[in-house]
Amino acid sequence: MLVDYHIHLEGRYEKERVGKYIEIGLRRGVKEFGIAEHIHRFKESKDIPDRIIERFGRNQDTVFMREWWGRHCTRRIEEYVEFVQTLKDDGYPVKLGCELDFLPDVPVQNFIGDWPWDFITGSVHWIEGWGFDHLNRKSTWEGRDIDLAYRKYFNLVKDAAESGLFDVIGHIDVIKVFGHYPIGEWSSWVDDALVMIAEKKMSVEVNTAGLRKPVGEMYPSKSILKRCRELEIQVTLSSDAHRPEDVGHRFDEALLLLQEAGYDSLTGYSRRKPVQLSFRDSYREK
Repeated sequence: MLVDYHIHLEGRYEKERVGKYIEIGLRRGVKEFGIAEHIHRFKESKDIPDRIIERFGRNQDTVFMREWWGRHCTRRIEEYVEFVQTLKDDGYPVKLGCELDFLPDVPVQNFIGDWPWDFITGSVHWIEGWGFDHLNRKSTWEGRDIDLAYRKYFNLVKDAAESGLFDVIGHIDVIKVFGHYPIGEWSSWVDDALVMIAEKKMSVEVNTAGLRKPVGEMYPSKSILKRCRELEIQVTLSSDAHRPEDVGHRFDEALLLLQEAGYDSLTGYSRRKPVQLSFRDSYREK
């Protein structure tokens, strides 16, 4: 059984639009659709950038973060939860999820609350207020210490896992989005994060969005995925779709990568409880 556990609803919350996501996904063999709205879409998160400015100071990165975040937080969590619950009640094969940014000194557990989440994905998109993966801001990498950026990034991933707040760690090596790599050895930083993920019994997502980005590679890389298997870390599958046409995107390639790494099942979730789903006989259309 195939799942897509990282789908974003851009624009209005409309059943017709969700139907388009599901229609395309079903053609590609996806049977379960994990809706995972970004935390920055919610009005309840509007003060997060101010906390980051308090921690790291006012600079080009943190000012951009506040302006960008402020443009996007237009919904309330309750509105989102009620919409997805209505989809469920109407028989749509969806799961209620959320993608939470892990940020220092931000009590992200407050956003989890008592809502009936099926899964919570923890991701790192910001390093000290620097939005390193914004496609229209590649120039912000100029002059950066790439080794330091990688070390800080994977330290944050490790801290996210150590927090125990999440079910899934999202796009674990998204720091490579523009194809920048450290000069020095960096596998130990990755391994520290993976060991913590294994200890906390979280899943890692195999995310095909990287194939649509400048790096042209899935998250995670084959070597990282093999290390996940060695550590007996469970995996789920995702497209990180922001458009209907991206649902289930290049999942055939993802399944081949998973099989090469030694996996024969995916992890799904229901009310934050993991369920193992075999994908060996899954029908899939390119």
